[in-house]
Amino acid sequence: MVIMATGRNKSIIGDFRGKLGQVVLSESFGVATARSAPGKGRRQPLSAKQKMHTSAFGKISSFLRAATKVINLGYQQPKNPRMSRFNAAVSWHFQNALIGDPENAVITMEKLCFSCPVRKTQKAWEPELAADAENKVTVAWKLNPRPQKCTQLDDTAVIVIYDNHINRFIVFEHAAPRSNMIFTWQADVWHKGHELYWYMFMISSDKTLVSETQYLGKTTLKA
Repeated sequence: MVIMATGRNKSIIGDFRGKLGQVVLSESFGVATARSAPGKGRRQPLSAKQKMHTSAFGKISSFLRAATKVINLGYQQPKNPRMSRFNAAVSWHFQNALIGDPENAVITMEKLCFSCPVRKTQKAWEPELAADAENKVTVAWKLNPRPQKCTQLDDTAVIVIYDNHINRFIVFEHAAPRSNMIFTWQADVWHKGHELYWYMFMISSDKTLVSETQYLGKTTLKA
């Protein structure tokens, strides 16, 4: 039983005033009363616009759920975060990666973002995506001719691939050091004929610095 009451003497309802369990005790001008504690107000039904926004928000949340691990790696937070890393990613994509009205919203693949730097390192310099006849895909980049102090050769490239055919994310958390300037992936047979969207960001060796996400392009592997 929850007791929230104040004590008083010489009262016909004893020493209590206030909430006693589900009953509220009070006295006014010598008249004692006991009434049920008010229940929580009912939530108003959502408007049509709110329902559309809720649906779009849920769509993004469901889509990004499979990328939670890489989002937790790439999304940094301030000292007093207002939301989790995943919720921050959902909020960002809701505001920046949807096209069309909320009811029929489509996620823009080119705008997917798997990192949000608070403490930043530089992006890969001039990255290029290429696939050969044997479905071997490479991501190559250069070393920045004007590196900042935060940029180190042992920064690691994080590669994210989205297979549109099977709605699946493939993540390489330790794809290659920045100094390697290349990452090579031999596609499995079951990826053939699928559209693959490619993204990357850099992360420092101690995982305290990240870069912005770069969209690298799309490859369609030969069947």
